[in-house]
Amino acid sequence: EIAQCLVGSEMCIRDSKEISQFEQEEETIEKLKDIIVDIRNTRANMNVHPSKKTKLIFVTSEYKKAIEEADEYLKKLGFATDIKIQEDKAGIPENAIAILKDGIELYIPFEELVDITEEIKRLETEITKLEAEVARCNKMLSNPGFVNKAPEAKVNEEKEKLAKYEEMLNASKERLANLKK
Repeated sequence: EIAQCLVGSEMCIRDSKEISQFEQEEETIEKLKDIIVDIRNTRANMNVHPSKKTKLIFVTSEYKKAIEEADEYLKKLGFATDIKIQEDKAGIPENAIAILKDGIELYIPFEELVDITEEIKRLETEITKLEAEVARCNKMLSNPGFVNKAPEAKVNEEKEKLAKYEEMLNASKERLANLKK
């Protein structure tokens, strides 16, 4: 099988093996990009400052070479001091944060990111504020005077706020429960 492509005005011919290899490399790069996005999202959800660096522990054999080749990028974009690649889960801290992709498992030691006692206090404060917001929204939406007299857009806005606060409250309670394990 032969595939043809245009490069400028020149014609080049690549065999299907080269194209297949390129597609595999592209898929690997996309996985690594997804992992970086997950690292950044996890850190943002935990309010970890970008200056706070940690170790990244990858468990994979299939993607070892790709991770080694992308080492500097992963360190820079994933806020890492060190990258370790291993074939099993030996030596990974129990409370490490896991990010799982097809064929790659990443573990971030939690205690390197956050002072657990401080994070528990922060979450407890956040939960108290969110519970107050949920109660305020519920009180407003259960008031017939507000629901009947306020414009429909305002009522819908309050319903959306309530749903958002409830979602945030559940996520915070779940994180707190995981920290106290």
